[in-house]
Amino acid sequence: MATWYPGAMSYWEWLQAESYKNDFNTTIKEQTNEIVANQKQTRQAVSDRLDRIAAINSAGFENVTNAIEEMHSMLNYNLGLIVQELEIQSALLGNILYTLRNPLKTQVEELYNDGCRLVRESILDKAIQKFNKVLEGFDDTHYLTHYQLGLLYLEGKTDDENVSDIKKANEHLITACRLGKGKAKTNSSFNPAVANAMFFTSITFYRQLTSETGINLDNAIKYAEEAISYNSKLSQSHYHLAMYYSLNGQIEKMKLRLESAIELDRMYANDLDDNKVFDKNRKHVNYVLNNLTNQKAAISNSKLETVKNILTPLLQFNIDNTIYEDSLQKFKADLKEATIFHNYKTYFGYLDSIPISDSLSITGNQLLSELQIHVKTLNSEKNKGVLKSIWGAIWGPVIGGLYGLGLGLLIGIPGCVVVAVKKTGSAGEDFLDTTANICIVGGIIIGFIAGIAMGPSGYKGYIASKRKNK
Repeated sequence: MATWYPGAMSYWEWLQAESYKNDFNTTIKEQTNEIVANQKQTRQAVSDRLDRIAAINSAGFENVTNAIEEMHSMLNYNLGLIVQELEIQSALLGNILYTLRNPLKTQVEELYNDGCRLVRESILDKAIQKFNKVLEGFDDTHYLTHYQLGLLYLEGKTDDENVSDIKKANEHLITACRLGKGKAKTNSSFNPAVANAMFFTSITFYRQLTSETGINLDNAIKYAEEAISYNSKLSQSHYHLAMYYSLNGQIEKMKLRLESAIELDRMYANDLDDNKVFDKNRKHVNYVLNNLTNQKAAISNSKLETVKNILTPLLQFNIDNTIYEDSLQKFKADLKEATIFHNYKTYFGYLDSIPISDSLSITGNQLLSELQIHVKTLNSEKNKGVLKSIWGAIWGPVIGGLYGLGLGLLIGIPGCVVVAVKKTGSAGEDFLDTTANICIVGGIIIGFIAGIAMGPSGYKGYIASKRKNK
């Protein structure tokens, strides 16, 4: 969507001319192609944006914590009411509200919840009536009511009605900021809510600009800076401050805030071409983009080299058909993906490559450690097998010879008796003597073979246990 900037028409004239069209610009700028992202990456980024909206809507206005911060550059003013209502209905602010105002006045709670329900139902004039009743009849210091009224007057437009009033929005949001700062003094968990109020207050001043200087721009800067002091991760404040500083010519501050915004949410880098506020400082904007891209390129390259250095020793192991084979194949596939992202030579590409490399460094070192232990264990078992073979070769013949000797003596006893008694021999006696000798020699040979076989059998059994069970 085209971005309004101070110029020939006021914000409200521009708003009427735009008619809140969802004109997604599909033109990929040459500068964006070269520095930020290629067409594939841009399409994916736009898809991720839409998925993020769908996910928040499907949450049913429950369990959404600090939606404004999470959406970052997805803050489309046409969708402002949805996102802001999600913020109000989040568990975070619900718990904060209960803590700060416990016990809640029943009437205030009912009126406020009715007002929020009417906002969701797009009955904005009745919602305003409910909120005003809270302030007029019960509690004119009710932070959330001032905040919600400020957002309604800032963004309150549907197909059927338009309750937008920049002056009233400014008034209620300033009050919300003052009340919120008081609450944050005793409960720091309220800081994100105060930051949001301050950011939208800066928007109300920005939209009242009639030139590129003046008190409204000063106030816009003041509230956006204060928002960051309460929530440094609120990327919208960083981005809008970059816009404000671009308008008044504070180039270094513009570059600093723009860099912070892009670091928090990459999509700002993709949106810069459409923002005419930066046109007069385009070379400085491009410097920021190039600088960030070069920084990430160096980081990505370093991390990839680290991963490749892990892969080299991994490939030296022979782990085919083992339990480690799939892990190594996945490692190589992920490394290939990280390399592809890196070779896009774009800011988005480097950002996508870095976390993959980080993950690979962890998993690769773990795999390398396991393989080293695996090989060490194999070598230990192998050494044990060799020792068993040696001892088997020594003791096997001895034991086998003893068994053979016993068997030979048993067989040769009759012949020995005859020789001893009669002092003579016969063919039968010679046969018995020969058989006894064969048994002794055979026992030694068999014992030797059995002893040799004792060692390798243990080693082979260990190897078999490490094979995959397919």
